Amino acid sequence: MAAKQDTRQNIENIEERKRMMEVGTIPPPTNAARREFCRTSLLDFLVQYFPETTGLAEFSGDQKAAITRIELAMTQCGGRVLNLFPRGFGKTTISENAALWAMLYGHRRFIPIVGADEHAAKDNIESIKTELMTNERLHEDFPEVCACVLHLENKAQRARSQTHNGEPTFIVWGQDTVVFPSVKIDGKWSDSAGSIITARGLTGRIRGMAHKRPDGTKQRPDFVIIDGPQTDVSAMSPAQCTKRLTLIRKGVLRLGGHNEQISAVMNATCIIEDDAVD
Repeated sequence: MAAKQDTRQNIENIEERKRMMEVGTIPPPTNAARREFCRTSLLDFLVQYFPETTGLAEFSGDQKAAITRIELAMTQCGGRVLNLFPRGFGKTTISENAALWAMLYGHRRFIPIVGADEHAAKDNIESIKTELMTNERLHEDFPEVCACVLHLENKAQRARSQTHNGEPTFIVWGQDTVVFPSVKIDGKWSDSAGSIITARGLTGRIRGMAHKRPDGTKQRPDFVIIDGPQTDVSAMSPAQCTKRLTLIRKGVLRLGGHNEQISAVMNATCIIEDDAVD
């Protein structure tokens, strides 16, 4: 009798764990028209979905031009773009939100954001995670992503066991990497399924970046955002400037593999004359 009770209790525990792992029904977008309106416009996305940051005040003409260059590099012409921003221009916030736009709509599959150092990289990924957890408009219009994120309750260990309709979502919620959940809506994979954003410091571990997808294929970065490649200290040192330029040329710009030309945008500020950015 005791053995049967133990078996029944074990089965109930397993079923309860399955229920806790399951995301459940994902609702349709609250404002599908708004979501579709921003699909091909990074500028509109920044304004519509981030009313507390990039949508708080009207962009200047220079900011709009820079945003257009980022959009074109991400979606059409590719190539490598350098945007020179003065301090207080919002370059980091624009970089982070642009990465979200590219991922949510499936414009790109794997974007590293490369900061000046590991601390800057950590700030990048934490900011992106905060938006996915707290941004109400993203929750309304991208429920296939945000419902899975909220289900984690900001606990990275829950990602491994998360399911949707009984199938693993393969979401990753790490300290330096976010992999968007793989879910099917009406029988089709979502635009962002399996997309990857990672943040790294320029002087840290850069080479050999790749992510293995559930189907076994290896995904390499297909776009890079370099968000401020230098610090105030490194800008003062010619040796440091040379080192950072070498890391960009021989490390960051080769992340797509030896035979691939990776597209990239650098959003940067000149600190002093003859620094790395200059």
